[in-house]
Amino acid sequence: PFDVLSHDEQVHILNIPIQLIALRLLVYLKIHNQNYNHNYIFIDVRPKQEHDTGHIPNSTHISIESLESRIDEIEKFREKKMVVYCRSGNRSSKGTKILNKYGFEAVNLSGGMLQWKGPVDNN
Repeated sequence: PFDVLSHDEQVHILNIPIQLIALRLLVYLKIHNQNYNHNYIFIDVRPKQEHDTGHIPNSTHISIESLESRIDEIEKFREKKMVVYCRSGNRSSKGTKILNKYGFEAVNLSGGMLQWKGPVDNN
């Protein structure tokens, strides 16, 4: 399957963690495919003030400080895969661990909003 890639590209792909590959694919599909599979949800764990300055469209906002105490509110998303994000990826890493602990399928958006290249909602 790698016949069309150069040796350097093959080595690069083989060294990327599978979660990061899946996350990049998810983000690509979310942005570029109108028939995007709605089995995913973005969760912003930044404080409200940060969230209000700009967030990924249609994301759910629950600050990291209240995530564990509000876990019942996201139970309705149990069947969805979750992409957790913050400004840089540090708080969302903690949020991802919390969600995984409760049995949710969650991944951290490495680099957070600082690295996000997709659309941003300022409402």
